[in-house]
Amino acid sequence: MASKKNKRPTKISPKKPSNPAPGTVAYSGKKSSLITKLDIIDYSTEFFTKFETHQIEDAFKFDDVKNITWININGLGNSEDIIALGNHFDLHPLIQADIVNISQRPKFNEYKDYLFIVFKMLHYDEAEQLNIEHISLVMGKDYVLTFQEAEGDVFNDLRERLENPKGRIRRSGSDYLTYAILDAVVDNYFTVIVFMTNKIELLEDQLFEGNMETMLVADIQELKKEIIRIRRAVTPLREVLNR
Repeated sequence: MASKKNKRPTKISPKKPSNPAPGTVAYSGKKSSLITKLDIIDYSTEFFTKFETHQIEDAFKFDDVKNITWININGLGNSEDIIALGNHFDLHPLIQADIVNISQRPKFNEYKDYLFIVFKMLHYDEAEQLNIEHISLVMGKDYVLTFQEAEGDVFNDLRERLENPKGRIRRSGSDYLTYAILDAVVDNYFTVIVFMTNKIELLEDQLFEGNMETMLVADIQELKKEIIRIRRAVTPLREVLNR
């Protein structure tokens, strides 16, 4: 009888990552908070109201076709909320899955009753770290839905403009609101570029001063990575905007 010590060890195969079936609503990012926050603005030329809520059902109350409703959803970790909202607005299951799949490249899809757009929102945080956030937008006849991973965006100026009853946006439809949202995102790209330009100039000054410390080399490498990330996020949006 062979000794146990002489037995060859069993080979353990690495586990393959699970790939959810198409149409599965499963958030693929790292900001996995299960708390969904909704910022809702309902308006027309004469009417305006806005409020915040954590109850997804509150979004179902706005069915006045005379008004335009903008529902901004913060947090993609609660799949039940995303599915409930998607079902209420009759969004295709594949659209619901794309909303929480942050690896999606910027794209544009046209459906019978709505348009679906995926793009990336760029901004630097207080620690001067580049954040690239996955944003999805659905434009219907009298509503716009925007989905983002977490709170914090580039839409504050747009929200202030909506409060002005004499502004053009209050006299326009959901198509103009969609344009204004995309315009705000693209405008902030230039803010990111200006910030990055300042970083490049600072590194150039340090180089001309003969500063070749290891930390400076690391900063240059990090900047190169940021440029590549920005290019991957921004370049595909050109085709989306052209369409």
